[in-house]
Amino acid sequence: MIRAAILGTGWIAREHALALASLPGVTVAAVGSSDRGRAERFAREHGIPLAVAPHLDSILRSDIEVVHVCTRTALHAELCVTALEAGKHVIAEKPLAASSAETARLLALAERAPRLVAVCNYNYRAYPMMGQARRLVEQGELGELLFVHGSYTQDWLLDPRDYNWRLDPRESGVSGAFGDIGSHWFDLVEHVSGQRIVQLSAYLHTAVTKRTPDGFSHPTTIELDDCGVASFRLTGGAVGTVAISQVSAGRKNRLWFELDGSNGSLAWSQEDPDHLWLGRRHGPSQTWSRGPETAADDILPAGHPFGWRDAFRRNLASAYVRIQHPESDPPVPVAGFADGHRGLVLVEAVVRSSAEGRTVSLPAAARADGAVSRT
Repeated sequence: MIRAAILGTGWIAREHALALASLPGVTVAAVGSSDRGRAERFAREHGIPLAVAPHLDSILRSDIEVVHVCTRTALHAELCVTALEAGKHVIAEKPLAASSAETARLLALAERAPRLVAVCNYNYRAYPMMGQARRLVEQGELGELLFVHGSYTQDWLLDPRDYNWRLDPRESGVSGAFGDIGSHWFDLVEHVSGQRIVQLSAYLHTAVTKRTPDGFSHPTTIELDDCGVASFRLTGGAVGTVAISQVSAGRKNRLWFELDGSNGSLAWSQEDPDHLWLGRRHGPSQTWSRGPETAADDILPAGHPFGWRDAFRRNLASAYVRIQHPESDPPVPVAGFADGHRGLVLVEAVVRSSAEGRTVSLPAAARADGAVSRT
């Protein structure tokens, strides 16, 4: 039985606990928080035997094998470093850290410990139709990639009374919406297309500049972006554009992308996750539905809708396959610390381009063919 610990007690920590409770051969043995009361409440809620405050003191001296880092972004780097140096596997939420300098350090540390699995939880990769999308691209169904476009839109920060720690640069880093959800979009599009962004030009915007959350007597000035756009060029020469927003009324969690090629176009939306659209200029377009022909057999049967929590669980399950069976291929090519570092490099390029009003060039990252490393 693999013993895991969860650091953090917020919403995403709860999702980790729920997912791990359903994985065979895994038990959550401890939860850590900076606040003992929160740790104890979380432990009672999820049947976890040990609640620890502060985060790591007892955990690192125990027989815990896997540490899940689910805290605010500003704490990620320190906790990941401490866990890796103690010889623990690490599964960290995104963004992997608050800056690319921190993620570079984490990547170097993980590469020096190849025995350890170090994962950045880009869980959208785990939707079954993303595997089919990658196969269609690899098989040449789209031809030469010409144009990429899409968006990730939400509305949970539309009201001036809305507030969250992700709007505080001391807690979340250099970006708001792009760092929070734009990083997901970038990872998914690079993952599916097998290409990397090598140039980008961006414009970030703070639509709601003053917020007065419930309980606050004075408005808080907001500096981080709550929406923005970026245009970019990929390694193969295609250009693209993406719109990111957390102030789009009625949009709860709409992640959508389209890859347009010389032979066909491919589109997917997280709001309709069991289907892929394949468009043709000549001949009929078609919709691929999730089923035995298009997805692995480790998931729900066709006709049973596959949702966000299903993908989240599938991503963590694949991470544990890597931990338990290092020579096996997991159902999902989970993101490693190299991908987490890549995400911060892209987000910082967006911020730099917007601040300086210029196009920013990026290195073509390793694994442009879509292969996945252990880190």
